[in-house]
Amino acid sequence: MSSQIPSSLPPTFQEDGEPAQFLDWMQGQMAVLLGDQELVVKNKRPEWVKTVASLLTVLSLPLPSELPWSAMHEQNRFVEVALTITYHAARRVPSLFAGETVLAQALFTAITTLCTTLDVWIDEDVPPEAGYMSPAELYAKATASAGAVLQALSDEVLPTASKRAHDIVDGLLNRYLVLVNANVFG
Repeated sequence: MSSQIPSSLPPTFQEDGEPAQFLDWMQGQMAVLLGDQELVVKNKRPEWVKTVASLLTVLSLPLPSELPWSAMHEQNRFVEVALTITYHAARRVPSLFAGETVLAQALFTAITTLCTTLDVWIDEDVPPEAGYMSPAELYAKATASAGAVLQALSDEVLPTASKRAHDIVDGLLNRYLVLVNANVFG
């Protein structure tokens, strides 16, 4: 069984494409990653690198002073799907960030910046809406994605490193997740 990643990406809505078209494409990519767990995606690594790179355009949200949460349904959905793809691609695509240092840095920076924005949103009184994630839920998803990116990077940077080196990186990742979870749920 092979993945069904197109050889060319649809334009994002920021590149004169249609938001609905880009969201449909993103949801298709998400379905591929969430589908058959035995699916081998190694041979499609270049396409997944392009897919993950294309997500950078939607990994941001405005602050509460700029726009009310209830007016950002489409943006919230883009962020939710992008974070899901990022999380699963980082965990399922072997060597996703091999030779892609700039992409990994940009992705981690975008997710961390998103977490900062969502941290501001968590302090706001946002009424729950069916079918849309709350700021706290998106924050938890973003931190999990950031952790998956860091884990993928550590696997790439330290492929032949000693067990001690891996333990150090795992310790740092666990501390990161404890800090993040304490901020969200503490």
